[in-house]
Amino acid sequence: KATVSVLYCAAMPSQKKMAHLISWNVAGWETAVKTLQAECGGVEAWLKQHQADILCIQETKTVRGTLEGPALRTATKIEGWESFWATNEGKAAQRKGLNGVATYAKKGLVQGCDTKPLGVPDLDEEGRCIATFHGDIVIYNVYVPNDMGQGRLAFKIRFLDALKEAMTTQRARGLQVILCGDFNISPNPEDLHWTRRVLPLSTIESHTKLKHTWHLIHESCKSATLSDNRTVLRNVVTGRPVTLTNNPGTSGGAHPDYTVRNLMEYYSKLTETDVSRDEWRRLSDAFGTQRHAPELIAWFASLVTDGFTDTFKAGNVGFKQRFTCWDQSKNKRYENLGSRIDFIMVSRGVLWRHLYAPSHPEDESESQALVDATAKHLFKPAPPTGGGIPPAPSSAFAHQYERLPTVTGIIYTPPHLSDHVAVSVCVEVDCGLNLNVDKKTREGQPQNAQRSILSMFGKRKASDTGNKPSKIRETIDLS
Repeated sequence: KATVSVLYCAAMPSQKKMAHLISWNVAGWETAVKTLQAECGGVEAWLKQHQADILCIQETKTVRGTLEGPALRTATKIEGWESFWATNEGKAAQRKGLNGVATYAKKGLVQGCDTKPLGVPDLDEEGRCIATFHGDIVIYNVYVPNDMGQGRLAFKIRFLDALKEAMTTQRARGLQVILCGDFNISPNPEDLHWTRRVLPLSTIESHTKLKHTWHLIHESCKSATLSDNRTVLRNVVTGRPVTLTNNPGTSGGAHPDYTVRNLMEYYSKLTETDVSRDEWRRLSDAFGTQRHAPELIAWFASLVTDGFTDTFKAGNVGFKQRFTCWDQSKNKRYENLGSRIDFIMVSRGVLWRHLYAPSHPEDESESQALVDATAKHLFKPAPPTGGGIPPAPSSAFAHQYERLPTVTGIIYTPPHLSDHVAVSVCVEVDCGLNLNVDKKTREGQPQNAQRSILSMFGKRKASDTGNKPSKIRETIDLS
């Protein structure tokens, strides 16, 4: 049975403030820090520009030893801020340095942290979850495992179940919960671009045009070959080889991929069946589903049933094709062919709002979503000749700070920083809090370890001053 760590607070402070919380998968914090330093004056300047109070980052790709290195030293010790780190030190299944999550919070807004909040060693040691305590709120910052093509579905389900158990324990103690991060789940069909949804076989077999040649596509897939990492099939009418643009990603190519984008290519190249793009869109909107295991969809749905609110969705009703992650290797952000997998969920009782109201709430269109995702088309894709994504011009880089986007709750960070953009919300939290000095909190601040050791030599005993030590909040384990 998991041992869940709980920060015990006998009395809650009465001071409150609305804090701006940002969550962002940075795809490597060291690289992001260097870019932010070069383009906007550093992490501290970036936080000020965004009026941030709490920053939760995922996929930091850091280890404890690098936090004091020259590249990250200034970014881990920002004046007026505390930072807490959960890293992968190579003690679990994945190699050292992968994953990693960290939470920054302004001083006075945080009491402590737990870098192993799930209470299950092989889950905690991958550095995928950190809990920070903020008076009557606990924030879980997570980087959920990716199960696509890695055979880690069972691990992912165990991780999610342990996470839910930990949150349930905190709520049972009277604390509110905020869950944020990269979930690696698109819980609803609208959280995927329509071409990336999956059509049920029953839809294909009942469609007037599609059903007649479906069995021929099956036969063609059985003889699939690879050439330059591209899938090659044979046109069922002419017998000529056809190279697919979108790799199905199936084992040996023996079974067709049911995503709409691949089905469109199968039918146009293999059978020459005349099905319009509008018809494919209609089928996707009517019958398309996500590519996730049912257990993952059910897990997310259970959060909503338990009283959690998806803050972006609740604040942007009716907005279409708003995503947080794109395939950078194929320049998909510039077509807005993405998915929404980054979330901030709040339990019932957390007071929240977005930093800004949408500037033009009447514009819910897909075309406007593309304009926002590309900073009015100022973000440029990587050239086909190589060289990577070009840096954004200053006018485009500044787009993330503006109120201009029609949607709220997404910060359109530039694509050369990460394949994800940031998400945000304002939440009411306690302020005037003192940071604990308990073991779990110290474990989450390895960048302060040297300072803590040195401070022990200069600390006077309570008897030297005639004062009793002040009582601090305790950390206890509940089974």
